[in-house]
Amino acid sequence: MDNLTRRHIVDENMCPVCKTETEDPLHMVLGCPEVEQVSEDNRAELFICIARSLWQQRNTLRIGLLSPPLNLVGPQAASFCRTISMHKKISPQALLRLLLRTPGVIIRDRNGEVIAAMSECIPLPNSVLEFKAMACRRAVKFAYEVGIQEVIFEGDSLTVIQAINKGGASEAPYGNLIDY
Repeated sequence: MDNLTRRHIVDENMCPVCKTETEDPLHMVLGCPEVEQVSEDNRAELFICIARSLWQQRNTLRIGLLSPPLNLVGPQAASFCRTISMHKKISPQALLRLLLRTPGVIIRDRNGEVIAAMSECIPLPNSVLEFKAMACRRAVKFAYEVGIQEVIFEGDSLTVIQAINKGGASEAPYGNLIDY
């Protein structure tokens, strides 16, 4: 959250649900007193689905949209887990990889208002840097699709951003993703 506050994506780093504590990566899952009502089930699959649902709920609240109430997060996550298990048995690690390979892009105007947003499931890359490069490439393509011509791209991978800003052919393993 400090990163989002520093980049002026959010105004404060307080948890948008309990509004009493600073949010960090563990607060959402373990520290938020409001989340205790969601589920005490400790199965790995359900835990992953609940964490994903809570993360989505927070992101929805951050951009000012309505979000399902917390008392529905547990049942919705359980339903999602049942849906996945009906199709095939998937390990918790594979489920986590599936859920975390959806980069998001938010386009804002000069005032910080959301103009367009998207997320898309992408093939699982070999490295985090390759994933960041794929996400950045998708952001460029999305800005073009929306018709935005003057853009400032932000990302949390200094290595990828520096490679893009350098221009020219990149010798990095993900160079083919940013050389266009």
